[in-house]
Amino acid sequence: MKKKIINGILMVALVGATSTSFVSCKDTSEDVKTDLMAQVNAVKANLEPRVEQAEKDIDALEGRMTTAEGDIKTLKSDVTSLKNRVSTLEQEKDSLAQVTKTIEGQLSKVETKINTIVEALSKMVTSVTVNATSTSILENSKLFPGLDVQFLGTAMGKATTTGKFPSTTTMEGHGTALEAADFAGVKEIYKWSNGDILPKADEDTEVADAGTLWFTLNPSNVVATDLKALKLVDSQGNESFVTINKDSVKVDDETVLSWGVTRGAEFNLWKVQAGINLEATDLATIDPVKIIDYKSIASDVRSMLSEIKAAAKTANSSNYASVTKTAAKDVLKNSTQIVASLLKAKVPSLPALALQAQWEDTVGVRSVLSDYSIAATAYKPLSFDFGKDLIEGRTISLDKADKAAAKIIDKVMDKINRAGVKIQAIPEISFDAAYASANLKNYLVITTTVTGGNAVISNVVIATTVPAGAKDLASNNISTTTAGTYFTAIDLTNDIKTVTNAIPVAELNALIAEAKQALIDITAFADRTKTFEARVSDFLERELNRVVTKVSTDGLTRILEPIILFQAGENYNVTRFVDGATVPAGEITLIPTTMTNELLAPAFKKYVAVKAADGSFALQSLKTKGDKDFNKLTVNLKAGNYTVIYSALDFYGNQVSKKYDIVVK
Repeated sequence: MKKKIINGILMVALVGATSTSFVSCKDTSEDVKTDLMAQVNAVKANLEPRVEQAEKDIDALEGRMTTAEGDIKTLKSDVTSLKNRVSTLEQEKDSLAQVTKTIEGQLSKVETKINTIVEALSKMVTSVTVNATSTSILENSKLFPGLDVQFLGTAMGKATTTGKFPSTTTMEGHGTALEAADFAGVKEIYKWSNGDILPKADEDTEVADAGTLWFTLNPSNVVATDLKALKLVDSQGNESFVTINKDSVKVDDETVLSWGVTRGAEFNLWKVQAGINLEATDLATIDPVKIIDYKSIASDVRSMLSEIKAAAKTANSSNYASVTKTAAKDVLKNSTQIVASLLKAKVPSLPALALQAQWEDTVGVRSVLSDYSIAATAYKPLSFDFGKDLIEGRTISLDKADKAAAKIIDKVMDKINRAGVKIQAIPEISFDAAYASANLKNYLVITTTVTGGNAVISNVVIATTVPAGAKDLASNNISTTTAGTYFTAIDLTNDIKTVTNAIPVAELNALIAEAKQALIDITAFADRTKTFEARVSDFLERELNRVVTKVSTDGLTRILEPIILFQAGENYNVTRFVDGATVPAGEITLIPTTMTNELLAPAFKKYVAVKAADGSFALQSLKTKGDKDFNKLTVNLKAGNYTVIYSALDFYGNQVSKKYDIVVK
């Protein structure tokens, strides 16, 4: 009896839950049957869509997760059973409420299990791919297509002095020391102590910036910020001295990677910042000063240049071939020695690292690894004063040389323009055509008349032809009593050739050819290099070539020191500032760099300013390597007098400052 009462209560609850209520009791069996079918249909309408959805969800999950395959098989069996029971509800007329409650309970369990598996799959990463990296050493690790190696790390050094930047200090013998007014208003003066590792570690993280890493996750709907951890590990699972700042992970919807993955709408390209512990005991460092024998290479270069100069002095037209052959052998021998010195350099092995992505689901903490394609290192670049001890001897000032060169070029171009000289119209020198066209054989014609019975000379001329009736003095004597006309041949060919053969025709033609090429280089340079980067590179190449021979006597310091270039609009070439230079008004692009484009001795920090005559600043910029606009800035200048200021700090605390007074018109 109690059971029937409970069933009745459950029936009322069930009907209420399915929005079906009994209004009154029916006395006839037909009415009861009608009401029962209505109840069954209402229950089916509630349960059948849920069962069908569960079936679809299970089919979608099947095979996607190995650890859940057993659960999925059980769920498939459970949902099939539920499906059958729902389809035969009309047969449960005596206990519809109880059966429905049982089905509800079983279906809720199935749905809960499905949701658990779905949640686990939403966190599960099947693979992680490192697409590219960017560091202060190498801006794009995808420089070479097909080379699947990425780099993380930073340039570093150890300060040899205590100092601050910018300041009134400049490296001895280089540049011009700044005055306090030249960097007035700079709020964040960088300070360090003797022995500090530069760059100094962040006080909060105790690591230095090691660059940016781009990566993608599969499946693409995994959210990287939901990962439990991101790490760099070696092949034994040990964490690297390069760390990943997981809090910096974000979607990169702007960067298009060269030879990497280009962002598409169907997936996310993630980027994250890396840090490096520069005091780690297992830190892998590349130190060119320790692994390359620069003194030996410098000696080989000096020997090579000396032999070339000696050969040039002894060469002449008779021994040119043999001297050239001997000199070429010597150059090849010294070049081979230089290559051998470089090959002896012992580059340290760098750990191969993988990016590890970790997540946590119902199974526990799990992870996947990328390929071991990341090389981590700290690179110790050369300092601005490197090379001063390689060679004893004089030094040159590039600034003074530039100023002198600028004046010479200005004068030469002014004279060329004013005189209207068209070097291209100058023909190659040759006397062959002159010999063929000129009449170098003439005749001395003597005319005599008779006076008082004696013949006397009345006229002497040089003619190009023999007069009619004239007698050749080679076979006739002049008559002393009879008038007549006589001639003798004068051939100047051999005498003139003796003179012209003494003229260095080949050398003169070589000079003419060189002048023509120089004019081409001057007038066509802007047309030949359209892009800004190409113009900078071309200028630096020419500058380096101009002073590279000086390295044999001056060491490397002059080609490592900072210089600042500029371009005053697209129609102008890239060039260097010199004192007193005239610059056109408008937007000017400034390029703080070195002649080696900072390849060997990069700057750690740069201060660039343009100060007007009244002391105000048209531009002030203090940048750290890796910052935007570290290598290029723009300023708009009106007519007036300005001072261009550039100060650079290397990774060892050496500062080099330059100041140029210019006129803007």
